[in-house]
This record gives sequence, structure tokens and C-alpha cells, in this order.
Amino acid sequence: QRAMIAMALICRPALLIADEPTTALDVTIQAQILRLLQELRAEFGMAILFITHDLGVVANIADDIVVMYRGRVMESGPHDTLLRNPAHPYLQALLHAVPTLHMDPDERLATLRPMPEMPEGPDRRVNDAGKAGVILDVKNLEKSFTLRRGMGGGMRRFKAVDDVSFSVRRGECFAIVGESGSGKTTVSKLIMRAMEADGGSIRFHGSGQEIDVRALSESELLPFRRSIQYMFQDPFGSLNPRMT
Repeated sequence: QRAMIAMALICRPALLIADEPTTALDVTIQAQILRLLQELRAEFGMAILFITHDLGVVANIADDIVVMYRGRVMESGPHDTLLRNPAHPYLQALLHAVPTLHMDPDERLATLRPMPEMPEGPDRRVNDAGKAGVILDVKNLEKSFTLRRGMGGGMRRFKAVDDVSFSVRRGECFAIVGESGSGKTTVSKLIMRAMEADGGSIRFHGSGQEIDVRALSESELLPFRRSIQYMFQDPFGSLNPRMT
């Protein structure tokens, strides 16, 4: 994974997307990788979009957080506010599902149950820094897939990303948190244009100019991707075995 970090930083990117980079590592190496990312962020002044389901990791590295569930943003805001005073039932349930040293021996962890829809939209807390120095601005992002309904069944539309909005500031670590299948990785692939979004906007503010990512042509994607590097969850699967 250190080699993958080095490869990602060769281009001196303004934004590093780290998709569950510590999931496949033991806790000792995980701590080393997190410390390395923090040191590199300070040295190069880059922003990090950190995708994870691990709230312990988020507590150690993130400045701002977006919490996703079934493709939607449930809650967003500064690290301290969200983890100390969660407003949405889903984030409250996630925090209560984490074991602590003060639990009784017979105490059970909270069970995550399906969350009701929120017609009024996600709970958003305002960061004191506001929109200053925004490097990535995602608004109303949408992505659906066509799936087959089992053996011999018809087709159905599955909404993987549903009206997702957030902004990442220069030099900060911004975490997208949620359980498996909540749409975190899909959002990151839409930002990189590894997938095409169905709706919404993705604007990248790099090299002193604003880039409409969804409007880029194939020839314009290569220089854009030098400014945003991607680090995958599995370092072994990221390398071609015929070239190593």
C-alpha cells in the first residue's frame, strides 16, 4: 500500500481519493498508513477524499464527514460536531454499534435497522471555513444501474447514488462514511469519470481554473486525472502481476 501511495503522489495531485485504503491491513500497519497520509497531506498541501466504513479511522484522520446510506447523504458536517452530537438516527446507530472498553460483559451492540426516508433532506452542519478554498464541489449527483430480478426475472432500476452533494476544501481530509453498498465507491468513480453520472454536477478547482468534470472530452480526461489520483482498497489487486 505504501507503493500505491508513492505511485499516486508522483504527479503531485491536488486531490487524493483513498477508497478504503486500510481495510485489508492489520491494525499496526493501518496506523502507520494513516500517519503517513497525514504527513504527506501536510507536506504537499493536498486534499484527501477518504472513503471508509470504519468510524475509528474517521475519528483519527477526517476534518469533515459525509454519512451515506443507500446512496443518499444522511448527515454532513465537521468531524467534532458529527461524532460528538450526531443528529440523524443512522449515524447514532453506527456509533452505538461500535464496541467500547466500558461495556458490560453481557451488553449487546445496537443492531442497524432500515432507516426511514427523509423527505426534508439530509442534516447538514456548517463548517466555520465555509466555502473558502474549495477544490472539489459535487452537487445533486445521481447514478442508477439496470439489474436483473433473479433467474428469469425482468429488469429493474437500482439507484446507487441519489442527490449527493458535498464540497472538499484544499488541504483537508474529507471522509465519506457508510456501510457496504451505501454508494461510497460509486461516488468516487463518478468523480474520476470511471463511470458516467446520470445527473448533477462535479466541479474541480485545480491549477487556478474551474473544470466541469462531466463536460470533459476523452482527450481532456488524462491531464485532469493527473490532478486527482486514486488509491484502491486492495494494494495487491491494484498491481498487474505480469509487470511486478
